[in-house]
Amino acid sequence: MNEGNYTISDHCTLYDIDKTDSHGIPIRYADNSTQTIATRFVLIGVALSCYVYGKYAILSINGLRKHKNYDFLFSFTAAAFACANNINDLIAFVYPPESCYVFWTIFKASATLNWAPISWLQAFRLMIISKIYLPKKGYYIISIMTISLSCIYCTFYFFNLSLFDYTTNPITGCGVTNPGTYSYYVMVSDIVDSCFAFTAICTLIYRSIKDLRELNTKNQKLNDLISLGVVELLIITVSKIIIYPLIALTSYIPALDIFWDVLSVINYLWLQFS
Repeated sequence: MNEGNYTISDHCTLYDIDKTDSHGIPIRYADNSTQTIATRFVLIGVALSCYVYGKYAILSINGLRKHKNYDFLFSFTAAAFACANNINDLIAFVYPPESCYVFWTIFKASATLNWAPISWLQAFRLMIISKIYLPKKGYYIISIMTISLSCIYCTFYFFNLSLFDYTTNPITGCGVTNPGTYSYYVMVSDIVDSCFAFTAICTLIYRSIKDLRELNTKNQKLNDLISLGVVELLIITVSKIIIYPLIALTSYIPALDIFWDVLSVINYLWLQFS
């Protein structure tokens, strides 16, 4: 689910009928307008990302069973809800319903926990790392800040989710609309959260190795940080900082709605390997 305006056009159709042949039968020309082609690309992205989410949901369940690590609950919840969200899109495309109310209900229900758990896991991991490598005062500061920023992001996210409404669409069957009241607040709050996490991680790495003299000791300390998922956490924070501005700049270009799926796939890669 993207968090901003749904960009699939409501004015494009599969065919344009504007002429008839010698027998009076309408000649059907395929609609290959820019918006229609963009919609097709978006649907391809939805199908591919649906596979990714489903795969990670299964891997998360397997990880939970094998390792008894309840961190996998974050990844399973996010991936399962994201997969359900995309399956809902695909069903509406393959077999358009008479009323889009059910589509809208499933859309909102599945969108409740497909992004928020990622923010919670990011905060949780940052708190664990800071507890190991910082004194109590630093740990409390990091914890309060990361929890506060995650709560702010989730607040804007759910406000934005509440504004989605449904509409019919000649290509996809059903779609959703959003006035965009909170869309940029969602992106900005997540960027701020990610920037804070990035700064905190870099500070933690510096503090953990600055007083170490021997190279082997430094390498061991860095390996310990890597085992705690620091590299993955850095990747997701940098990805958000780079991709969110691209989403904001291209929000009115239908095909580039795919940036949402790119970001979400990176999120789930991090969830799986962190």
